[in-house]
Amino acid sequence: MAFLTGFENDVFISYAHDDNEPDLLGVEWVGELVKLLKRALKQKLGARENLEIFWDGWKLQQNHQLDRLEKEVNASAVFVAICSPSYATGEWTKREIECFAKRAGINSNRLFAIEYLPLPAGMEHPLALQSHFVKPWHQPVSEAGARAPISPKENTSAYLAHLQDLAEQIKDQLIAMQQSGATAGTAEASPDTGLTTNGAAADVEGQQMKSVLLGMVGVGQDIQDQREDVRRYLEQYGIRVYPDCEKPYYPFEGTAFVEEVAEDLKKCDLFVQLIGDYPAMRLPPLEHDFATTQLLMAEAVEREGFEILQWRAPDLDLSAIKDDQHIALLTGNRVMGNLTLETFKATIVDHATIPPEEDEPEPEVAAAADGGDVPEIFVNANDDDDGLIDQIMTKLDDMGVNIYAPMNDDNAERIREELEEYYKTCDAIVVVYGEAEPRWVRSQVTMCNKLEHERKRKPRLKALLMAPPEAKANLRMRLSDWQEIDCRDGLDPERLKSMIAGLKR
Repeated sequence: MAFLTGFENDVFISYAHDDNEPDLLGVEWVGELVKLLKRALKQKLGARENLEIFWDGWKLQQNHQLDRLEKEVNASAVFVAICSPSYATGEWTKREIECFAKRAGINSNRLFAIEYLPLPAGMEHPLALQSHFVKPWHQPVSEAGARAPISPKENTSAYLAHLQDLAEQIKDQLIAMQQSGATAGTAEASPDTGLTTNGAAADVEGQQMKSVLLGMVGVGQDIQDQREDVRRYLEQYGIRVYPDCEKPYYPFEGTAFVEEVAEDLKKCDLFVQLIGDYPAMRLPPLEHDFATTQLLMAEAVEREGFEILQWRAPDLDLSAIKDDQHIALLTGNRVMGNLTLETFKATIVDHATIPPEEDEPEPEVAAAADGGDVPEIFVNANDDDDGLIDQIMTKLDDMGVNIYAPMNDDNAERIREELEEYYKTCDAIVVVYGEAEPRWVRSQVTMCNKLEHERKRKPRLKALLMAPPEAKANLRMRLSDWQEIDCRDGLDPERLKSMIAGLKR
């Protein structure tokens, strides 16, 4: 039985049978992916028995079997294409994806694509995939440039990261379709998000969203992948992204570049720019590289409500950058260099959400130093580090934020209730790891993560503050959506202020 009412299959896996031949370790790559993806989706959706992933385990020989597959495609909510040279040249794989694209729309958020092996020069993916981001699941295995699929047995860490990312995106799409009441009979095409003033669009729940201009980035493959990850994430919230996926990049000629960017800026109220460690190209006759050019054009927009959000990876080594123009771009006062990409994506959605009109005006709230809403921060430390909270509050006095800390109380039940309330409501969560026992720190991180599904929105920041002393036990946790603030050498005020700078609107 499917998780999504109105569909027989939640996910249809489309692949070439050559790509499921056992490797040297006996692993059937596609079969292993299906098994692990189903397990991950069940965990994320809380679906025990109600989840259907369809994939055919036979080498098809007759047309009536292909007809059956097309029926399964039409009854599926989400389509996952496992791309490869065999997939690109296969008659039946092309038929499957054409069938899905015809029903769901060529730019549908219901279509996901991963690449088992890269295509040789001159070969193209099927037409329905050419406007989609195809995420590589392969890596170099020799100095000559040969590549091989990421293996669940040999490359476990990388494989699980890719798997969890895919499962998270599919989970978000299934929930969005569930909330919109989509069925196989009503989902022939992706919903047309009606544009309002300056391109604002409605998501699946009818919430009005701003449109986003997603700036082009430099040449690094990591930052390119991250840009496409952001695009897919925003589109799943019903956010209109420019340039659109039919033509996701602007022309590499200066005059045409400026003209198209200027047209898209007229339609958007949010400019988002990811900045990597490689500078962008300069497009003659422009004076600046295209990343700086886009930023300058966005800064020239005078429309009320227009915002600029920039991000760089927290671990980016600025000392290794030699290009002065790129350094200026990376160190601009808007650049959020203290957030993980997951937190930054949630921040974009938060800024893109247009508050619903209220029948009565909301009560006024205290204003931050920059005139925006006052972020609320919960700082949690156990008894061993209780003194650090007062130091943190003192050092952040002039930042225009509200800071909460646990009350001293002998009643364990009241303490837990208070912790849960703050973990579910505050804009930022900071867990202090100083003298505390590692098990206490782990328990607080786990509690915060478990309570996240009860929040209306994800927290804009989850941070683990590494306080003195310098010597610490390894927490043995991999926290992809938590930021680590290293203050083991002392509570540096500038480091603490940098931690919350991205919260200020």
